[in-house]
Amino acid sequence: MSPPLLQIPPRYIPSLAAFLRLAPEDLTAFLGALHTENPTLSLEDLAETVAPRLSSIDPKIVTEILDLLGSLYLAREALGTEMGEFISGVRGAMERSGKAELQTSDWTAFEKSLREALSSGSALTASAKAIGVLSDHPKAFLSSRILTDLRPIFGSNVEEPPEASVIVHTLKITYREGRTTREFFVSMDGADLVKLCDDLKRATKKEESLRGLTKSKGLKLLEIKT
Repeated sequence: MSPPLLQIPPRYIPSLAAFLRLAPEDLTAFLGALHTENPTLSLEDLAETVAPRLSSIDPKIVTEILDLLGSLYLAREALGTEMGEFISGVRGAMERSGKAELQTSDWTAFEKSLREALSSGSALTASAKAIGVLSDHPKAFLSSRILTDLRPIFGSNVEEPPEASVIVHTLKITYREGRTTREFFVSMDGADLVKLCDDLKRATKKEESLRGLTKSKGLKLLEIKT
């Protein structure tokens, strides 16, 4: 079977070049870290534990390399391609790119390193799967804010002081849709706030229950650092 005809997205070219140019000792340390560190729900957190093992490489670059490798791992799984064929497809895409920074005189060494980086059971592959499961939704929550206003109620003569007032809360939700950040607003009253708080408390109790279940079953629970 022929290797898949792949293309390297422009945004991944710098990180792929950085992986390709890792010094031998850094490459060994990097690959070793992937198989000894614990998986996380944040590539930035994983990078913070991996970067100190390398010689003066910015954790941001390490994060970008991890993002690239995680995307490659998920892409191979989605395609259902055998590892060797997939790596050959990546090499072919690099050769066809015409980018000098994506070329090497030792493709055998590169393919061996990429195979090890994408092998199952590492912190990277487990993290990539977990992040994929967590973010596999059309919309992902980013942040929230509640704005509270006092709205005056005027009578027929607006030149006279307000006759009454109401408190209005506006819930602002910021979320990610694809690669775009969006937001929407929902008006609420005091009763709505109480219901929202009750729902959040109920969700927190359900999470605590599931935490207890994972602990009793000996399951590792991946979380984002707060």
